[in-house]
Amino acid sequence: PELFSAVGGEIGCAYGYYRCWDLPCTLSGCADKAFSSLYFSSESSGAAAYRAMGPRARRLPAIFSHGDRDWITTAVGQPALVNMWLALNDWADDGKANDSVPREPAQNLRGKDGGADYTREIYLDAAGCPLVEHWTIAGLAHWYSGAAHPKGGAAVGPNLRQRQYEFLLAQAATTPPCAKADYPGSGGRT
Repeated sequence: PELFSAVGGEIGCAYGYYRCWDLPCTLSGCADKAFSSLYFSSESSGAAAYRAMGPRARRLPAIFSHGDRDWITTAVGQPALVNMWLALNDWADDGKANDSVPREPAQNLRGKDGGADYTREIYLDAAGCPLVEHWTIAGLAHWYSGAAHPKGGAAVGPNLRQRQYEFLLAQAATTPPCAKADYPGSGGRT
């Protein structure tokens, strides 16, 4: 934690999950409840991640993205990852799981960039500061938004590598209690 002021990822899974996807579950659309019954919940995962941080536990903003046609991670992994991160930060702000970090986005923005529609959810911490961003790119499969596929084809969606870079810089360049979300493409402070 002393090296990182925030994290970013494109596709991933919550802490402690031994795999990010379950094909039968993905095909049937059972979403996060699969982890609740088969593995453990996002709340439990967030608590486990908080405990693993030990004395270094603290607020840790994050930005994630994925495509809505990603059959590997969309149905299960991404909602679980976002909820796990919110739960982790709920624990980190005061050492308790008391819903001090809301689980619903404060903003749900929609737009079009790079030839694709996207949804951008912005979650706030207890102080009302931007904490987690989650981007979902319409029509994107298991690939990076804004990057051309190595097997050919044009880039699809916003350049989220650039957006993640800006988000991470904004977190690093500010002092606590929070970063202002005024980096390019952020839509201003929420």
